[in-house]
Amino acid sequence: MKILYELYIKDFAIIREMRVNLGEGLNVLTGETGAGKSIVIDALNALTGGDVDPLMLSQETIIEGAFDISSSSSILALLEEKGFSIEDFLIINREFKGGKGIARIMGRMVPLQFLKRLGDLLIDIHGQHEHQSLLRQSYHLDVLDSWGKGTLEQRKKVGRLFSLLQEKRKEYEEIEKRGRERERLLSLYEFQLEEINEARLTPGEEEELKREALLLSNAEKIYQNLSLAYAILKSEEPSVEDLLGRVEVLVKEASIYDDRLKELLNSLQEAYNLVEETAGALSTYVNDIEFNPRKLEEVEERLYLISRLKGKYGGSIEEILAYKEKIKREMETLVQSEERLEDLKKEISQLEGELEKEVARLSEMRRESAQSLEEMVLEHLRDLGMGRARFEVSLMPKELDNKGADKVEFLFSANPGEPLYPLQKIASGGELSRFMLAAKSALREVDPVLIMVFDEIDQGIGGEMGFVLGEKLRQLGKKRQVIVVTHLPQIACFADHHFLVRKIEDDLHTEVVINKLDKQGRVGELTRMLGGNESAATAYRHAQELLEKYSKV
Repeated sequence: MKILYELYIKDFAIIREMRVNLGEGLNVLTGETGAGKSIVIDALNALTGGDVDPLMLSQETIIEGAFDISSSSSILALLEEKGFSIEDFLIINREFKGGKGIARIMGRMVPLQFLKRLGDLLIDIHGQHEHQSLLRQSYHLDVLDSWGKGTLEQRKKVGRLFSLLQEKRKEYEEIEKRGRERERLLSLYEFQLEEINEARLTPGEEEELKREALLLSNAEKIYQNLSLAYAILKSEEPSVEDLLGRVEVLVKEASIYDDRLKELLNSLQEAYNLVEETAGALSTYVNDIEFNPRKLEEVEERLYLISRLKGKYGGSIEEILAYKEKIKREMETLVQSEERLEDLKKEISQLEGELEKEVARLSEMRRESAQSLEEMVLEHLRDLGMGRARFEVSLMPKELDNKGADKVEFLFSANPGEPLYPLQKIASGGELSRFMLAAKSALREVDPVLIMVFDEIDQGIGGEMGFVLGEKLRQLGKKRQVIVVTHLPQIACFADHHFLVRKIEDDLHTEVVINKLDKQGRVGELTRMLGGNESAATAYRHAQELLEKYSKV
């Protein structure tokens, strides 16, 4: 599995510029003591949000990594949560200038805290660095539940029941609280409903009433104007009707001499008829005009009532009627609230009993998982020469939440007679690294972290135990990308990809460079690593034998 494709470092400590292309499986970094191997690990730590020693920073430092995250649903979910477009590749960049740092993900600036969250899911660095997921007690519960068969599904079941119970309790509290105001609200709603019902409002009524009020209040003016208009058309001397009659006679006499005037006669007849119709309509309208002060008073009172109701219940008759339907529903809810409270009591009691049962089952599954995890980790520790070490998965009760009622913590003791301590209190970097390898080897099928880095794992190790350690690392590399800094040829010979770190010095500059070794280069480096105990010729043959026996490359 190839996760970290490329690591770019510029002006970091004594690295001027370096581009490292890492491979799948086990990547081993070797070199002389003091060559700068751990600087690469420091760069990875910085890239994932770790602290950086200011003394290692040049005037302008750049560290950048390209990662394949297609297999990590946790990382993809975190990026999506923060608004990043989902892609298989991830580019992380940290720049330092003038003592200040900037972090970028896919070119976008991000807070350092977010980079650390992402780094916790991406890389575990085992050594003197902070990116070690197993050192976080909050992570132990997730590890244990991932380890146990069916435990995560049981935890989800507990979570669903817990959330449902919380919802029901909240609903109960809200109804109970409203119940204390039930009588007051019912009385208020009944009054409001009665007031609106008594008004017998209809949509569009207000506009009709306004039109009617306008007519009633101006009836006299309308009567005067239309009566005069009728008189002009029919009654006045000479009336419009009389004048049209005279015009018709004059035109008719003239038409004897010019046939074209007969068309005008038709127009005059139409005008005469139109005047007749208009006069008739005016007469009817005038006769129907109502002079009714009482009616006007009633209309104005009705408009005032509507205005008052609008001020209380809505800006229009339609809104008042909508409010009426709303309080009817509220009244139904209040009436039914007592019944709902009784139903909720039963539901809550049933859920509490069911949740208690499932939480107990979850705790039992965790105890079983804890025992099998302890056995598996201890087996790997024995393989690594720590047969007298102790490891315990501590389960303590805690307040129930959506993950159950257990507090989980991993405890470890490297030597007989020493008490069990939380992992973060293990002082020895070598012991911690070997424990981490044992734990990661046990958890390799379920651990979500993609890349594992070991910086001090060979402290105090030699001989045949180095081969055991190398085999463990190679097996771990089948499921994760593993990066190891080592001085042991017994570990280096297992590498899928072997990198040599060298320090180049002249009178003016010192620089660290890193190169991937081919098979011949690996023989040479293993020969150097073996040279302290064997003659050159013997070391060379031994190096060849190690690669033939343990290397796949």
